[in-house]
Amino acid sequence: MRQCYKLLASLLLGDSFLFIYFSWQGRVTHQMPLDVPSVLATAAPFLIAWFMVAFSMGLYRAPHRQPLLSGWLQLCGAVLISTCLGTALRAWHLNRPFDWLFLCITALFMLAAFSLWRLGWCWVVRRWLATSSN
Repeated sequence: MRQCYKLLASLLLGDSFLFIYFSWQGRVTHQMPLDVPSVLATAAPFLIAWFMVAFSMGLYRAPHRQPLLSGWLQLCGAVLISTCLGTALRAWHLNRPFDWLFLCITALFMLAAFSLWRLGWCWVVRRWLATSSN
């Protein structure tokens, strides 16, 4: 049981890191302040949207046991939905119009980042579980 919590914690931390990194990178690119509160405030709408969507779609229920293709397709759907929702929350919070170009850039970056992160995570966890069960 303790092993399950460690796996869940690693996924939660890794997923959070992706959004925080994306926010930090965006702030660097646009020469905006890089203090921790500003970076977290930028990431917040996307983190809120991600965790709402990811938990409701079951992305934290033993993803390493799911076939890779179906897990990846489910992940892609969650990323697309959450980036749309996160972009809408960001626009609402900043009192700006919905930015379709920002959505496209965010969705493409997050699709690539989540694909690499989650598929890599599944590969490592599967190998680790296979060696620890022997």
